[in-house]
Amino acid sequence: MGIAPLAWICLIPVAILIHRQPFWTTPLWGAAYGYLTYSLFNFWMTNFNPVSFLVVPVVYASWFLLLFPAMKITDSAFPRMGWIIQLIMWGSYEVARTKGFLGYSCVFRRILPPIPGLTCHLRRLVQPLF
Repeated sequence: MGIAPLAWICLIPVAILIHRQPFWTTPLWGAAYGYLTYSLFNFWMTNFNPVSFLVVPVVYASWFLLLFPAMKITDSAFPRMGWIIQLIMWGSYEVARTKGFLGYSCVFRRILPPIPGLTCHLRRLVQPLF
């Protein structure tokens, strides 16, 4: 099972940070959060291409540089129910990050044969069966 239950609470510190910080600091916190988390998440890239290890966290830092202020605006505009819109924004970000140049979350498309009806995430679950 690992530490998967942490996924249900890991965004709470981010929401608290966005709520407590003044608006002008949210782009800085967003860039720092994006750079640090994706540097930790993509440490394995140094084995394959060290330049990509430097580029990918900068790209994600720029995305979070925009996302955190948008979440702060939502928090300020809707103080009681803004968290629902923030969750939708975060989910939209998660979908957007799987597309385009940095969409490497579906890397198993090249490894597994095409299986109709299975998404990339389900392919990851059945990958050890092949």
